[in-house]
Amino acid sequence: MRSRSVLSIVLVAAATQPLSAQRRVQVTPFLASYYSARELGNYVAPPDSAGLTYQFLQNNSPAIGVSAALMLSDVFGVEASGAYAFSAGRFQGCDQTAPVVCSFLDLSGSLTMLSLAGRYRPRRSNFEMVAGLSMDMRGGDLWAGRESNTSLGVLFGAGVIAQVTPKLPLNVRGELHVYSFDPDESAPDWDSAMALDFLFKLGIPLGGRR
Repeated sequence: MRSRSVLSIVLVAAATQPLSAQRRVQVTPFLASYYSARELGNYVAPPDSAGLTYQFLQNNSPAIGVSAALMLSDVFGVEASGAYAFSAGRFQGCDQTAPVVCSFLDLSGSLTMLSLAGRYRPRRSNFEMVAGLSMDMRGGDLWAGRESNTSLGVLFGAGVIAQVTPKLPLNVRGELHVYSFDPDESAPDWDSAMALDFLFKLGIPLGGRR
């Protein structure tokens, strides 16, 4: 009888262990809005014969993505995330004489944002913060011909888990991606400048701690 009780305890422990580990993994598909807060690079060449100076811009756009988080403890975890923004590239020329007049050309483009970050969520709280490394990769006609369209940087983010219903949580988060970008690489017309990209996410966490 005693051996049967011990065996029952072992079996219950073995059966619940995978479930406990599984609850720590959380996958969150999300919709997002991408916003570029600054032009890409710093135009340092003098105005051309028409008096124009130039800018490279990444247009604001919707985005989709998914993240996977592994909670290492009750409050700390790691998160890998990927987002794809349907963001066209814009090449813009401006006449700096008053009033300033600009003309532009939009070309097909995209932006893929990958990240690996630490995640902090206080006990008994719906608040969370993330910080880590990011990799931003540009695609499309505007950036064709460059040796590299990949930029490495850092990200910072904060958000909340809103429990809409007992079975429907929503993850609302804002992230800032910071990196350096030089539109013409080693050519002299542009210098590299700090890019500031914002990603505002709305996701549905699937599994894991809520």
